[in-house]
Amino acid sequence: MSEKPFWEGKTLMEIQNLDKRVKVTMENGDVFIGKLVRRSRDADGMCSLSMQLDAHRTYLHVFSAESFDTQPVIPSYVDTVELLDDPNYERIEEADDLQEKDIAVMLDGNRYKVTDVEKGRN
Repeated sequence: MSEKPFWEGKTLMEIQNLDKRVKVTMENGDVFIGKLVRRSRDADGMCSLSMQLDAHRTYLHVFSAESFDTQPVIPSYVDTVELLDDPNYERIEEADDLQEKDIAVMLDGNRYKVTDVEKGRN
């Protein structure tokens, strides 16, 4: 693979400001998709940028750096971090307009194919 990673040459702050979804593939093959949303600093002064994994505020540290304005590295347990393209989608405002095979995009960025629509439910 000759193409350099999207984050190469960027600071931790620049990566967060991209405000795009990323696909993180772990060394063990697990894959997570979401936005890099949480900046933090540990007791040793190292900074990190993390993805929220669930509603219980479980975070996956994806990048770390000496400061927010320096270039980050990925931890050894992360294999790859890829920027995902978000094509333009039509937003469905009314639940009655939802159809099977539509794609539901949750607030955390996860996507699900609609498989069952119950019309007229009150």
